Parts: sequence; structure tokens; C-alpha cells
Amino acid sequence: SNKQTPIAASIDFVSAGGAMTAEMDWRYSEGERWTIRVETSEGQALELLNGGETLIVEGREQAKGGLGEYPAIYDRFAALIEGGESEVDAEPLRIVADAFLVGKREMVEPFA
Repeated sequence: SNKQTPIAASIDFVSAGGAMTAEMDWRYSEGERWTIRVETSEGQALELLNGGETLIVEGREQAKGGLGEYPAIYDRFAALIEGGESEVDAEPLRIVADAFLVGKREMVEPFA
């Protein structure tokens, strides 16, 4: 009740490819938590833990290799800068804007 920014959201996506849902909740209060869990309608699961440091597919931790994705990301940034280019995927921004346009606010208990 005391925050302007949403602290939880339930989103239903409907497209020609089918329906999807997203459940987000930022009310976790025991330190930082960087977890993403994805489940398919067939029950397959994927989890990213510790900010993407650990990948679990179907309950099995995947092998880690090298320095991860960051060196490749920074190489891509350098190539874009050198070429005077930019690369933007605006779709996530559109999804968030749409959610705010059609969403409804529900008052809940105060959030610390």
C-alpha cells in the first residue's frame, strides 16, 4: 500500500502461437534473490539462479564453461561502438508499457 511501483504482477499473454503466463513477485525480503524459473505447459522446467550464474534444466545443473557470456557481450558492444551502430530490442519495453496500460492496481499490505 505504500509503494507506487508494482511489487507483484500476474500477466497473461495471448498470441497466435498460444497462451503464456508470467508470475512475478518482488516481496522477497531476505536479502537479494536473483532467480528466474520457466515452466512449459508440458511440465519442463528451467531455472537461472544467482543472477544467471547457475543454470538448471529439468532438475540437473548444467556444466559451466569459461567466463560465461560476458566476454562475448562486451565484444559485441565494442564491435557496435566501433561500427557506429546500435542494437535494440524494443519488444520487452512494449510488453511492459502494455502491462501498465491494461493492468489494474490492487492495494495490498504495506511493503517494507
